[in-house]
Amino acid sequence: MAIEQPTFYNIKVGPNEAVTVIAVPDEKLEISGKLNGLSNNYWVDGSENSLWVKLLNFQLRNTQTALDSLRKTYRALPDEPAFTAQRKELSQSWDSVINKQVSFTKDFILKHAISPASYYALYQRYNNNEFILDPELDLHTYKIVASSLKAMYPESQYTKAILKHLDQINKNLRNER
Repeated sequence: MAIEQPTFYNIKVGPNEAVTVIAVPDEKLEISGKLNGLSNNYWVDGSENSLWVKLLNFQLRNTQTALDSLRKTYRALPDEPAFTAQRKELSQSWDSVINKQVSFTKDFILKHAISPASYYALYQRYNNNEFILDPELDLHTYKIVASSLKAMYPESQYTKAILKHLDQINKNLRNER
């Protein structure tokens, strides 16, 4: 299948296995791996952008695992003053894990701004409700991606979507002032 603009594809194998790839014009993708555990054990030939998405997902899974572990440990502590120091330590560890993920994402975007994978990085989430990057706090990062995509792929649906999102963010910021 030939495409004219970069396009994300989420390839699902069964209810719990999915792989996200980015197809760019004139690339020929080949995905290989084992069906059982595919999302952790796959390889993409012919698409550097898809390998960047794999790296982003790998890093996010590691962060989510660390956060889940910290959450379970925190909840297991008895609600007694004797455990206040441990709670504080766990909270600091939580903040550290979050800060490392945010730094990783921003650094990734700076290094790979011209890749459609940077768009993917902008919209990654820790869970269903919580984005890694905050559109208002990380406005500069959103502008970097929008500018790069506009220069590289001006007709892409993703370029149009981020430009529209950027307009909405700016409108919200003006309204708050």
